[in-house]
Amino acid sequence: MRSADDVRRVFELWEVGHSKAAIARSIGVSRERVRHWLNTGLETVLQSPMRQSSPDCSDPNSATTCSLIESVDEPAYA
Repeated sequence: MRSADDVRRVFELWEVGHSKAAIARSIGVSRERVRHWLNTGLETVLQSPMRQSSPDCSDPNSATTCSLIESVDEPAYA
């Protein structure tokens, strides 16, 4: 999931006249994602249930604190 800062940047770039393709390249997301976010609206994207309930798993070295991967069977996954 992209950060809230990335989502906000999409809207900032759109406001100053960048194309969806240019925004997608700049942020590193697909044009489809940019289009979806712009059609959905900033507040709605930032308040999505997935974004609200997502644990903080941004630190790749903190696997023990990330609830998404703490119970993964590593040998089976590998």
